[in-house]
Amino acid sequence: IQWKRQLNQLDLAMRLGHLRVFFIVTIKQMQIQGKIIMYNIIQALQENNSTDELKNKVNSLPIEQVANKLQLKLTKTGTSLQGECPTGHTSQNGKCFSINTQQNYCHCFHCGTGGDNIELIKISKRLEFVEALDWAKAEFNLDDISITNSNSDLQNISNEKVDKEKQLKGM
Repeated sequence: IQWKRQLNQLDLAMRLGHLRVFFIVTIKQMQIQGKIIMYNIIQALQENNSTDELKNKVNSLPIEQVANKLQLKLTKTGTSLQGECPTGHTSQNGKCFSINTQQNYCHCFHCGTGGDNIELIKISKRLEFVEALDWAKAEFNLDDISITNSNSDLQNISNEKVDKEKQLKGM
């Protein structure tokens, strides 16, 4: 649809003899759009780096500590912890869920759910990924890493986008 609109504009500009003006305006619009896209890419990369850093910190915590903070009722059997699956399904012997404390992962032999510390938090608290990171950040005092923008940052980003859109419409 965008290409059709640009072709219609090109056809109209050629008919009116304003081809040069059309190309200058189009190039300026593309430059502004390119800057907006680059700004969004940089923001996403910065956010992704801090998210990865927090994810690595959460997963480096001993899974036993995470399970204790989640108040899971588990019994120690050798090098693992066993108990009911935090998803809430019933099990025959009450020990279908296992946490391997040496390799830092969990697994339910009944439903197949399991994974790292973040997955354990997501399962137990029924949270999404970012919410699980926020919970872990609060519970384990990992305040030195920021994964979300503050309201003022979001407002600034929003204002910049509105200003750039106004510039595009003005050309």
